[in-house]
Amino acid sequence: MIAWLSRIILIFLILTLIYVVLLFANRWKMRQILKAEHAAADKPGDQRSYIAKGLQKYEASVKPKLLLSVFVVPIVVIGVLLYLAHRA
Repeated sequence: MIAWLSRIILIFLILTLIYVVLLFANRWKMRQILKAEHAAADKPGDQRSYIAKGLQKYEASVKPKLLLSVFVVPIVVIGVLLYLAHRA
């Protein structure tokens, strides 16, 4: 039982690391896109505030999707595979 618990904790740590890396990578990519948009459109106002507003909107849309794809989907797939392996 302890071996299963340690593996579950390890899996959650790995998934958390993947989530954090993807979150920062997506945030950096979106920041670059927003900088390019601001420069290309010659928008009036501060570039920092434009990027901050854009990132705030982007994070609200991407965090739930990222949580679902990194945590929920792999856990459900592992659960189904374990169920099918023990059933057969």
